[in-house]
Amino acid sequence: MEEALFAWFMDLRAKNSIPVNGDLLQQKACSFACLLGDNEFKASPGFGTLGPETAEAGPDCASAVHEDEDAWEHLRSVDEVPTGISFSDYVNADANAVTTEVLTDADMLRLVGSVEGVTAEDAADDAAGAEAPVPTPGQVMDALDLLRHFAGAHEGTEDPLDALQTYEKSVRPLLTKRTQAKITDFFGGK
Repeated sequence: MEEALFAWFMDLRAKNSIPVNGDLLQQKACSFACLLGDNEFKASPGFGTLGPETAEAGPDCASAVHEDEDAWEHLRSVDEVPTGISFSDYVNADANAVTTEVLTDADMLRLVGSVEGVTAEDAADDAAGAEAPVPTPGQVMDALDLLRHFAGAHEGTEDPLDALQTYEKSVRPLLTKRTQAKITDFFGGK
């Protein structure tokens, strides 16, 4: 749990997106605990503080969920939520968003070896073994067209367009480089 929380903290810190305080760490620890099925988890107010007095001081997983549900019901009562949207839709809205690849909480737990016996080494081996296939010439040209279309849609993009043209000139010989097969190559040989 601590390794997953630390990995999440370092990831968030690297993005420099929001300041991280103790309350945020406690909430994320509760979130990780809920994913692991530990609804009795109580987050301590800081790293290295152990004992029953600190465990009682931190928020428990179940109360955090109830606070969110209470806030949701309040929003519904003042007509701030469109009809047909449920609390789970709201909570899981980010899960369906297409973004750059970001580790989910479950992925982070899996990477540090806390879920289903998968170790960080296993996850790293899987990632290393899954090598992307070499794109076809058609895929390369489609990607160049897509980038050209994107750059052309914005003003002041002469440099990216020039860079794309330079890249296309350098890669075109690789895409068109094919050797002519001999007709005898198609016959069963001796």
